Amino acid sequence: MADKSPYALEVRGVTKNYGVPPRGITALKAVFVNVLNNEFFTLLGPSDCGKKTLLRMIAGFEYLTAGEMLLHDSNIETQKASVAIADTVIEVPSTMAKVEATPIQNRS
Repeated sequence: MADKSPYALEVRGVTKNYGVPPRGITALKAVFVNVLNNEFFTLLGPSDCGKKTLLRMIAGFEYLTAGEMLLHDSNIETQKASVAIADTVIEVPSTMAKVEATPIQNRS
């Protein structure tokens, strides 16, 4: 039995191209990242350097052109992406106080 990897995330030689060369755009070229289990990781860089593209690929919203990504020893590309939509509720205390102070029969 093989030993379990110490990495939560392994990005191995990942490349992402949009369009067809030579007119296409290479968003990522041979990226390697290893994130250890229980490690806090940040992704920093200048504008348009591929941070969002890499995160979208990790989340499963973009396909890799080349390379592989493993999340807890499982290939990310074989996993199905899922989206969770959360509703945001904004409560303004002064407005809520006015509503609560209004008698039920007078509310319209």
